[in-house]
Amino acid sequence: MCLNNAEEAQQLLILGNISIPLSYLVIHEITAAEKIYREKEAITNKIKRHILRSLAYVSYGLDRLDVNALKSYLVMLKQHENGGYEFDPGLVLSAGELSYASIWKEQLISYIDDKSAEKYLDPIGHRDFPGVALRNYELTLAIEYPGFGSLIVKSNNLKKNRRLF
Repeated sequence: MCLNNAEEAQQLLILGNISIPLSYLVIHEITAAEKIYREKEAITNKIKRHILRSLAYVSYGLDRLDVNALKSYLVMLKQHENGGYEFDPGLVLSAGELSYASIWKEQLISYIDDKSAEKYLDPIGHRDFPGVALRNYELTLAIEYPGFGSLIVKSNNLKKNRRLF
């Protein structure tokens, strides 16, 4: 599946497909933030909003037991570590600003639910997942730890996510 823009990704979210759209949106937001940073050479509120949205997508994915958005976020952090990005997305937000990621996530959920209702689809709600889904999530997360564990542990942006620890 190839996505051409954020609007297509959001339409897929409405239809219940999360892995690829969330990964796309995380990359889209961090790339947009990097572009602004290269132009302004300073951290702006717009950059912070892009990072907050990327974290909202990561958190939403983890809540749905999907690690692909997290993996995309971690790949972007690793690119900074390797010199590919000029600013560190993990250090853009203060502890106080980081709390806004949950607000963005709730707005995302509300948007998905509203648009789903327009299409006569059930709202995503807060489901209980079967045990096998939780075990699969834990296994998938464990597979990512050898490559990204140190980034997860070091990241101020990810420390408070209950699905990671």
